[in-house]
Amino acid sequence: MFENQNLDLHASDLVKTAASRYDEYVNVKDLADKINRALTAAKKDNDFIYHDRVPDLKDLEPIGKASLVKPTAITFPLSQKYNDLFEKMVPLSVQQALNDYNQRKAELINSAIGQMREATIFSNGVLASLNLPAAIEDVSGDSIPQSILQKSKAVIEQGGIQTIDQLIRDLPELLQRNREILDASLKFLDEEEATDNDLKSKFKDRWQRTPSIELYKPLRLEGSNFRNVLDKAVGADAVVKECYQTHREAISTLCKPEAELNAAIPSANPAKTNQGSEVLSTLKSLLANLDELKRERELLENDIKCVNFDMTTKFLTALAQEGVINEEALSVTELDHLYGCYTLKIQESLKKQEDLINSIRAAHQEFSKMRQSNSEANLREEVLKNLAVGYDNYVELVANLREGTKLSVVPALDVEFVCPQLYFSVPT
Repeated sequence: MFENQNLDLHASDLVKTAASRYDEYVNVKDLADKINRALTAAKKDNDFIYHDRVPDLKDLEPIGKASLVKPTAITFPLSQKYNDLFEKMVPLSVQQALNDYNQRKAELINSAIGQMREATIFSNGVLASLNLPAAIEDVSGDSIPQSILQKSKAVIEQGGIQTIDQLIRDLPELLQRNREILDASLKFLDEEEATDNDLKSKFKDRWQRTPSIELYKPLRLEGSNFRNVLDKAVGADAVVKECYQTHREAISTLCKPEAELNAAIPSANPAKTNQGSEVLSTLKSLLANLDELKRERELLENDIKCVNFDMTTKFLTALAQEGVINEEALSVTELDHLYGCYTLKIQESLKKQEDLINSIRAAHQEFSKMRQSNSEANLREEVLKNLAVGYDNYVELVANLREGTKLSVVPALDVEFVCPQLYFSVPT
């Protein structure tokens, strides 16, 4: 009890000292009241019950330390959002090699994906010209084939005509914004080069820094590439608009409700086709195989896009060991290693499609001989063909416009990051 009294007294003194020194920063009133109550109780008990001598504070055993927190191991990085600002700083030769490698990689990927997409577009065109699969579904002569209904539903779900109109309206604004970003970035480089030339002229031999025209040559090349992309985009926009106008009527028809869509398709006498014929079964099987092949190509395209490899380490190693970087040899070897198997799969897919298309054409020729030939049936089949072609072009137009919109903003050249000589002091 006497120990508690002494400790409470010492605690009270410490609180008073804290209050006198840091009163405007720390409020210790509640703590002081609690200590005073404990001190009063301890003094009362000792005066009336224990009558012990209150020892001096220095004679008491020190109070042990209490563990208020549990130490945890420090992990690196400290935050999941951590980004090392110096991670991408590499020698200029490595940066140039990375730019060349990324350009080769982009060309390879675009070529591979372009081959598959062109093959899909070609197959869709062949089927549309043969009125497939609508021809083998259109047995009543007056109802909408199921494939056309599905195409109509898909167009409506994607926004129909309004979606394309809005995307086309956005093109001029996006193009202008791109040009502004690119012009501002290149203007910064021009100003830096002019400043560098002025300082070189002023300080002559004392100005030993790398000339701007050499130091930022990769950036100017990148800017030139962006300029070419924008110029090509203008031509591509014109092609898209022309294609849209050609197929706008068919796409508009697909946007109509089912009753209006059915009314827009001419009726014909029932097709005299034997539904159990071997030719019909063969056609259905071939079309199913072609659809499966298209789905496989979509998965293959996603796989190709997901391939990623950072060549920085390889280029740094080559520079350290040989003093120079043979970018072409290293890049071609690595790209062949990464994409060689996909190239083989693409060629197999193209060959398989060629065989399927030939078989479909042959089966359709036999199928056509079994159908009743008259002007009404021919007119109906022509309308169905146009609707199928309109759908294929709608899908292609929306995909191209959305992809162009997604990639439309030219990334501003990070001039301030790669122009360190701008921020050094000039010679005195």
